[in-house]
Amino acid sequence: MARADDRVQWNLHGVEVGMEVVDAQGKPLGKVTRLDPWGVEVVRGFFSPREWVIGWHEVLEVSGGTVRVARSDDDLLELATGGLPPILRRGTPPREEPLDPLALDRRGHG
Repeated sequence: MARADDRVQWNLHGVEVGMEVVDAQGKPLGKVTRLDPWGVEVVRGFFSPREWVIGWHEVLEVSGGTVRVARSDDDLLELATGGLPPILRRGTPPREEPLDPLALDRRGHG
């Protein structure tokens, strides 16, 4: 774990261990259990805990002892199991027909 003076460089939000974490809609995700240069560890539950690492870029705001993040509980679970949540998926662009080099020559290009 980094020293406190190093933490200031990457924890610009003021996140602290023990803070509550909620998703963008306000649904509780757990509590901050560790701060790292790449993000925060969040744990929910005691007997069967669920753990996530949330990147600093996903922290939307810190207010009143609560950290609000850009991912939902379902998104985090899908990421943890190796999936890609809908929020990160992009549609496949339409496929263009391959160029016909002979057609280009006939038009006087190429």
